[in-house]
Amino acid sequence: MLYEHILATARALTINLGTVPSLDTVARAAVVSKGGLMHHFPTRSSLVEALAISAIDDVDSAMNEAAETGTTVETWLRLSTPIGDDLTLYSAMLPALGADGEIGEEVRERLTESGRCWQSAIAAELGGDDDAAMIVRLVGDGLAMNAIAGVVIEIDLQQLVRRVTTGAGS
Repeated sequence: MLYEHILATARALTINLGTVPSLDTVARAAVVSKGGLMHHFPTRSSLVEALAISAIDDVDSAMNEAAETGTTVETWLRLSTPIGDDLTLYSAMLPALGADGEIGEEVRERLTESGRCWQSAIAAELGGDDDAAMIVRLVGDGLAMNAIAGVVIEIDLQQLVRRVTTGAGS
């Protein structure tokens, strides 16, 4: 489908350029007319929001799989320390998402709803301990913001999982 092709092209360009590209750049790279692109993404902001929602969907998929295998805490903390293409993508999207002063409503709603689901899955793994799940979420959020800001924190993921889950469910 054209929508997915354009979005994949925009994602690849964002990773390669380190910034979200213009609609003209995406249209040329995707080999579509500007009108064809603008049918799906009328503004650069709508493209950025689609990239963000796609990234949220990727985390949703990983967390759903982790819930099935009982590894939500580890998965959340691993996803919270992005590397490579993911780190480049998130670092490029963050300023673009806030370029007009706030994240779009659709992205905020998706992130809020997904965040609730992620925290609920973490709590289930921690014996229903909502407080411990919130701590895990906040640790992950802090790790992600540091990674995006370029602050390198050396962590042993397994040790961190043990530390944040100590006493959970008791």
